Amino acid sequence: MDVEIFFETPNAVDPPAARICGRCEVSNECLIFALLTENPQETRYGWMGNKAPIERTKIYKVMKGILS
Repeated sequence: MDVEIFFETPNAVDPPAARICGRCEVSNECLIFALLTENPQETRYGWMGNKAPIERTKIYKVMKGILS
């Protein structure tokens, strides 16, 4: 599998990464890992946990509001 598909333009309609992540058995764990390890002050890249970077940014902002 070409891992570059996970770093394609996040605005793509039905990107291959979303189809792969959507049927992955560990997508929840992958998302948790991304949210716990990504630096909130830096730009996020690539699909993780069936979420595009912009979606993870939104989740992080909600988490930050809940934990504040």
